[in-house]
Amino acid sequence: MTSSFPEKKKSTSPDEHQPIMELLIRLKDAVDSKRNKNVEILQKAGDVCRRLNGVRLTSCKSAKDRTAMSVTLEQARILTMEHGLAAHAFNQALSCMRSRGTRLENTLKNVGSRRFAFTSMQLLTFPKLYRAPEGTYGKAES
Repeated sequence: MTSSFPEKKKSTSPDEHQPIMELLIRLKDAVDSKRNKNVEILQKAGDVCRRLNGVRLTSCKSAKDRTAMSVTLEQARILTMEHGLAAHAFNQALSCMRSRGTRLENTLKNVGSRRFAFTSMQLLTFPKLYRAPEGTYGKAES
């Protein structure tokens, strides 16, 4: 019996050739660091999971706004590491996914508006890679 799923493309990720112990040490270092809001932990955990062909889930309380920022960041990282997206196009791809992508459609289904429920003041407290683009957030009830 043949599978209807496409075969997985050979990864060209820089982490592909790193020993798993090295990735785990980097993850441990990120966990042990005293940085406030250390989002590097999520990225390192994602690297380890991908390297082991594992699964990682990210979900905030309502599984929409902050989750959307995390999911789109992960997608942009995968596009760069595994599918050859040029590093200079990373931010543009990230912004595009957040302003025109599926996650914004989820907000429409959840709250009736294509806006993430962040205030501009809230976004100032977010790490840069987790900030919604201008025009995609504001008056939306969670």
